[in-house]
Amino acid sequence: MTSPMELALPGDGVLAELEVLAQPMSGELPHRADVNKLRRAVLDLAARISRVQEEEILKLPIQLLSGAELGRVEVPRKAQVADVINEVHHLVEDWMEGKAVSKLVFDGNILEESSSLTDAGLDDGAVLNVTFEPCAYRVQGAGREEVNGCYTKTSRVENGVPVFANRNGIILFRYIMRRGTPYWYFTQDGHPADDSKGDYYRVQTAADSPPSDGWNTKSCPRGDGTSCPQVFATET
Repeated sequence: MTSPMELALPGDGVLAELEVLAQPMSGELPHRADVNKLRRAVLDLAARISRVQEEEILKLPIQLLSGAELGRVEVPRKAQVADVINEVHHLVEDWMEGKAVSKLVFDGNILEESSSLTDAGLDDGAVLNVTFEPCAYRVQGAGREEVNGCYTKTSRVENGVPVFANRNGIILFRYIMRRGTPYWYFTQDGHPADDSKGDYYRVQTAADSPPSDGWNTKSCPRGDGTSCPQVFATET
């Protein structure tokens, strides 16, 4: 990783010329070639600063809403809020089994998983408050944001296994086609199981639990053209 100390600034002469150009002009105007040279120097400097910032590692303290400290996570500045949530799960996984992050809050605002750290206004040392909720499966990465989040086990059973649901009305369940092919689906609750209009993502598997990867949008109109989710079990 590039260290901020390795960032080469323009020489004093270039900076002095920049300062002159920034002043109200009188008399002879600078030559176009000189202006272009200085412009290139400024743009190059801006590009180098941007690269350093992207590679910078942010250290973010994590605490409960009560103020109790949980620890600290480290993520690249170019990361997304979803990456921070992953690190928080790693931080607490030994003593928060069966639960997952419900919300990350910064400066009174709930952070969206798909936001970048820059867009979320996070800088090194920014304190994040976290809340947890009961969770059998944690889903992230879906292009349809309502599919992401925590899924808890419901009292319903489909094809011999429990149905799971998140707070957005999306269910995760096993479905067996008429020809006997088994699938796991993410579907809008309330749609008939044999009606694809409510389907977001699916994966073909005979497993009794949903797999982490392999999801696709084939014959799933609500997820068509979007990125597919990853599924993480929070209980062992």
